[in-house]
Amino acid sequence: MIRYSKALYTTYNYDNAKLCMDKAIKISPNNATYYFDQQKFQEAIDYSSKRIELNPNNYVAYLDRGLSYLKIKKYTVAEEDYNKSLKIKPNFFRAFGYRAYLFMELNKNKEALQDAKKAVEINPEYAYGHLMLAQAKQVLKLPGFCKDYYAAKKYGWGKEVDIAIEKFCK
Repeated sequence: MIRYSKALYTTYNYDNAKLCMDKAIKISPNNATYYFDQQKFQEAIDYSSKRIELNPNNYVAYLDRGLSYLKIKKYTVAEEDYNKSLKIKPNFFRAFGYRAYLFMELNKNKEALQDAKKAVEINPEYAYGHLMLAQAKQVLKLPGFCKDYYAAKKYGWGKEVDIAIEKFCK
């Protein structure tokens, strides 16, 4: 059911994909990507909240909901969700990476640096963690940020890293 729904989604058949997802959520809760990718953040929050209701220890659902809150600039609740995710799974590198981004948005650059370092320490091949580490170091005028941009590129981050390397590291 979920695979069929994703196939409909990738062919832009959103209405039928939603119907399939609504049925599938009763069997296996949606990961909110369907709505998030369409920039329907409130719907993504609602689906993530359903997943949390079904399993309050689902640390990924808190991360997903936090991302949607971040997109609509509800920073306090986004941070609360990231913190809940990390309380459940203290070494969840993605939660550290996205909380680093949140801190950058809030101009809490030292906190962003610490979270980005932790994300990369937990998973040295986490491209987004390296991106956040590079950006935090750059804002704080710390040396070595180009090394982190290159690491982000090595581990698969795309165009944003290429632009930063071209602009700041050549």
